[in-house]
Amino acid sequence: MHIDGKVHCFGPDQTIVLPAGVPHQIFNTGDQPLETTAVFAATPVPVALPDGSALELPWRT
Repeated sequence: MHIDGKVHCFGPDQTIVLPAGVPHQIFNTGDQPLETTAVFAATPVPVALPDGSALELPWRT
């Protein structure tokens, strides 16, 4: 994960808490599909691709 200009590694069954309003990117570097569950304090949450274009719901790729 890239957040606030730093690289953070995480693995299966870990919880990640992200500060509100901080841009971040999550990368799957493993050989299995990455599945996430997210809880947001407010909606809607804008989601963008690395090029800045909007990623519309559903967020499955």
